[in-house]
Amino acid sequence: MGGEGDEDEEAEEAPGGESKTSFRTNLKYDPPQLKDLLDGSMSFWVHHAQYILPQGRTSWWNPNPMPDVGDEEMDEEMGEEEEDQGDKQKIERVEPETGPPLLTPLSEDATMEGIPPWSVRSSSNIIENFAIAVIRSNLWPGAYCFSTQGKMFQNVYLGFGLKYLPQNYSPLPLPPVQQEYPSGPEIMEIMDPTGAEEEQWRIDHLPKPKPVLPEGEEAEPEEAEGEEEEDDDED
Repeated sequence: MGGEGDEDEEAEEAPGGESKTSFRTNLKYDPPQLKDLLDGSMSFWVHHAQYILPQGRTSWWNPNPMPDVGDEEMDEEMGEEEEDQGDKQKIERVEPETGPPLLTPLSEDATMEGIPPWSVRSSSNIIENFAIAVIRSNLWPGAYCFSTQGKMFQNVYLGFGLKYLPQNYSPLPLPPVQQEYPSGPEIMEIMDPTGAEEEQWRIDHLPKPKPVLPEGEEAEPEEAEGEEEEDDDED
C-alpha cells in the first residue's frame, strides 16, 4: 500500500495484456498531506504489491500444462499411455487466475456485507505536525499500514492468518459429564467435629456398667440356676 503519488509512477505492462506486475519509481513524487491520507474514501492509498490469487500465489501456476503442438515425442508418449489404459484421457484446460493491476486504489476494494474493507485514523489529533496516518484492514484483522506525512510507508501484520467472517464458527457444546456414583452424605464434605464434641460422643458410646446388687437381695432366677449347676459339677 502506498500514497496517491505512487499512481504517478509508470507501471510496466506485462506481455500478452496481463496485469501490471512491476513499476518504476517516480522521481517527481509529491507526498500527499495528512488530511488527504485520512480521507475515508481511501482514494489516496493504492496497492503497491501484487494481488494474492485464490491459488495462494502472486503468480499463477498452471496445474495442467498443455503439451506443445509441435512436440512429437510428447504426442507419442501420450498415445502409448492411451493405448495401454484403453481409454482416451483429456487434459482439462484451466482458466488462469488474474487479479487487479498494481497501483489500484483502495477505494475499489470490495466491501464485506456493508462493512468497508479499510479503516483509517490519525495517531494524534493534538500534534498534527508529527502525527502519522494509520489504516487497518477489516478483511484481514491484524494488517496495518502507516505513513509519516506521506514520506514513508510501512506495512505490519499482527494476526493469526485468518480472514474476517461475519458469522464466527461456534463448536457444539460438550455433553454433560457422566456421574460415576450417586452423591450422598458418605462422599460429601462436612465440617470436622471439635474436641468437645468428640469427647461427648466417646462418653455417650461407653459400655454401660453392670448394676451392683445391695446386700440381702438375690440374683435373678436365671443367674441362680446357673450357680446351682456349677455347684453340682463341683460335687
